[in-house]
Amino acid sequence: MRETRWRSAVVGGLAFGLGLSAAMADEDNFNDAVELARAGDMAGARVLFEQAHADGDARAANLLGEIHWFGKFGQGDPVTACGYFQAGAAAGNAAAMHNLANCYYLGEGRPQDYGQSRLWFEQAVASGMTSSLCALGDHYRRGLGVERDPVKAATLCRMGASEGHADAQTDLAEMHIRGEGVTRDYGRAADLLKLAAQNGQPNAMLFLGALYRTGKGVEKDPREAGKWWGRAVSAGNRRAPYHLGELFFVHAGRDLEQGKVGRNLRAALFWLALAEEIDADPAKREEAQRMLTLLSPNVPADAVGQAEQDLEDWRQTSPVYAAWVRGEPRRAR
Repeated sequence: MRETRWRSAVVGGLAFGLGLSAAMADEDNFNDAVELARAGDMAGARVLFEQAHADGDARAANLLGEIHWFGKFGQGDPVTACGYFQAGAAAGNAAAMHNLANCYYLGEGRPQDYGQSRLWFEQAVASGMTSSLCALGDHYRRGLGVERDPVKAATLCRMGASEGHADAQTDLAEMHIRGEGVTRDYGRAADLLKLAAQNGQPNAMLFLGALYRTGKGVEKDPREAGKWWGRAVSAGNRRAPYHLGELFFVHAGRDLEQGKVGRNLRAALFWLALAEEIDADPAKREEAQRMLTLLSPNVPADAVGQAEQDLEDWRQTSPVYAAWVRGEPRRAR
């Protein structure tokens, strides 16, 4: 199972995705709306974006969709968001086409329909949306709404990776790890994952940590693995706590054999308890619980209490955990 991720064309400028060049914002309402959004006046920006949308500006429709998707006026509203993406896509905006494809891909705001998702990604690609290349490739990789074709999937993702898209670099790296549509090449996978991870791609951090854990494509280094998995947690990856828990479980077991009770044990209890709570894979949650059960007979009560307090403190202060609890809109693939 893979972490989902939203392939917005615009995310990366402002906090929620108004990374626009001055050349793109030449109409008065749209330009003024962008400036208000950058200044943090979302209510004022919304009014002007609506006016620009009413005047037929497809970019405004797409950005209104993103604003509603990411809940910048409160709770996220995928139905309203996808309605705006539909309007922008119909008016020829490539980013809106891409985002509308995600609505169908995820089945949020629109009924899940891989055929429609594929068609809109195809239109986005035809309109010059290079971040849609590997999103389209995912359909061929998995046979979603189209006959499965791993070689074509790899070709599309290679094109997206060459454009510097971190999501495409991550997908292509995973294909190299699996030998799926390309030759198995851990070294090439590691190079791609490093590029993507440095640009904040959560799955890249997860996979890169796994390569350091096993020594495939890189020199084996459990500390480096733990570092990347920690970064993956900070980036919102729900699968990373399990890997951290398993890593510290091994070290804690060795410590307990030597009569040591310390940092490794507390970390194992912390991450395994978190994984048991939030991992999307039931099998991983069950395995985390099993490891906790194996540790518990050998753990002093004060160590258990400290680990529980550490986790509760983290729940109270972590914006990542708050986002998980809110169930913020998923990011496509």
